[in-house]
Amino acid sequence: MTDKVMFWLGVEFTHFCIAAKLQNLIDAEFFAVIDITEKAKKFFKTQKIVNFKKSWYFFDSVKPSKNNVDFDYLEHFEKKYGINLWRLAINERIFYRFYDFHRFTTHEICSILEQECKLFEKILDEVQPDFLITGVTNLHHNHLFYEICKARGIKVLTIRNSFFAGKYIISSDFHSINNMQSKDKFHFSSLVEIQNYWKKHSTISTSHSGKFLASKTDYLKAILKFLFSSNTNTKTHYTYYGRSKFAVLKGTIFSIIKKRRRESFINKNLIGDIKNKKPIIYFPLPAEPQRTTLIQAPNYTNQIDVITTIVK
Repeated sequence: MTDKVMFWLGVEFTHFCIAAKLQNLIDAEFFAVIDITEKAKKFFKTQKIVNFKKSWYFFDSVKPSKNNVDFDYLEHFEKKYGINLWRLAINERIFYRFYDFHRFTTHEICSILEQECKLFEKILDEVQPDFLITGVTNLHHNHLFYEICKARGIKVLTIRNSFFAGKYIISSDFHSINNMQSKDKFHFSSLVEIQNYWKKHSTISTSHSGKFLASKTDYLKAILKFLFSSNTNTKTHYTYYGRSKFAVLKGTIFSIIKKRRRESFINKNLIGDIKNKKPIIYFPLPAEPQRTTLIQAPNYTNQIDVITTIVK
């Protein structure tokens, strides 16, 4: 039988390009759930590069509804797949404390969850794919699809950056490496050699962002492009609700002010040079919102509470 491969396609085109390459290498039927904005949708509607047998546009099917929520269905769904829907939703950056443009009600969140669950079950019942190819899940809905596929026994292949240039990790789980295969043989005799290799091959670079953010001309161009561009996503995508141009500009100004105030506080109050010889525990604070402090660690989303607990 011909394999059926499901792709989750998002704002970056990595997995679309993988599909384009794979269709020339394997005999399989390709399907896609497409999670993109309205402008990018035009490309997928007309593209002839990848022959998807069928595709679904996520935001065409999922919108907050005023209709009654079928809580019996949601309860049955949780038991069927072993997925805690509310824990997943409360760790969604759009529903949680990080989204200032729209306050989602409990009813809105539950109606979104119901539509997502029914959509994903409908898609998987129809296709019955053998594989899911996806990237790292950062929002609740693509993570929900990932979890449903795993629960159904579908082989999941997640593709993520290894932080070394030209090296990627493919595995069934975000936090493990299923199979170590590499043409390179690594032999390091000291920590210094490892650090030098990291500096040479690391994909982490701040040079581009630093130059762009330092350029007032580029910054002004971006603002003007934003102000005079058309945007229908505020009506079609619940992840854009409330994001009017005025609200975004106001939020950006407030963020700049907050950043400067916090930077001033840190420079005045935090220790910059630890002079004592006693051992210390270093707890780095990742920027929020991040997957690492939401979906990945649903019970530890408040970093200050986590640090307080460690100290206790």
